Amino acid sequence: MKFFYVFWALFLTVLRSGFCQDTDFTDSLKTILKRDPENLAVINDLAYEYTYTDLDSARTLLLYALDVNEGDSLQMGISIETLAIVDEIQGNIRAAISHHFESIEIFELIDSPKHLAWAYNGMGALHYQQYDYEQALAYFLRSKRIREELNDPVEVAKSMVNIALIFNKTEQFDSSLLYLKLSLRPFVGNEDLLMESIVYLNLGSTYSYMGELDSAGLYFNKAEEIQKQIGDTEGLGVLYRKLGELYSEKKQ
Repeated sequence: MKFFYVFWALFLTVLRSGFCQDTDFTDSLKTILKRDPENLAVINDLAYEYTYTDLDSARTLLLYALDVNEGDSLQMGISIETLAIVDEIQGNIRAAISHHFESIEIFELIDSPKHLAWAYNGMGALHYQQYDYEQALAYFLRSKRIREELNDPVEVAKSMVNIALIFNKTEQFDSSLLYLKLSLRPFVGNEDLLMESIVYLNLGSTYSYMGELDSAGLYFNKAEEIQKQIGDTEGLGVLYRKLGELYSEKKQ
């Protein structure tokens, strides 16, 4: 069960742009909230930070935000979509689906494509975890198209990583490799070492599924180098499990 949680954290990295909580940022949000306890944007930001460490506190903040919201549709949509993430991680799948649909409706109504792409990605993640890969792919592709229209190459690349995960699950490994290698471009040389390491980890996994163990080892080693550099202990936990499986296959 622990490994599943770690893997999910890595998957959310693709969806949510990072799982390492910034303590200074969290503290600054708390300070602002003491001065302005009904600041919806700050409440939502703090709740989002808590989705990495304290789901019950995240839920409490989000329900409070919805209670005091007097008509700010954007912040309402953000509260509901973040609540969908909390529901999903806690296993409340029906509630998560309902909240995803609700946030999508809001973002469509107020014409906020950036947030709509985020919500579609969240819906894709939910279907992925329910093994409904056809629906997951459909939502990831919707998100990717919006991000392409917004000319946001980094977010497009994250969508491509998610799509590659689907191709791995459906054993379309050549397509997975294509999407993963294309997704590297915005991260290499752009100081987004976490995302670069995640792509390398997924490339290693894909080659491992294909039985190309030397290529898998090459990309796992690339991922390990970066993960050590940035102190990504959760990522290293996943990586070492995969390396153990790899060396077992190679009878080393």
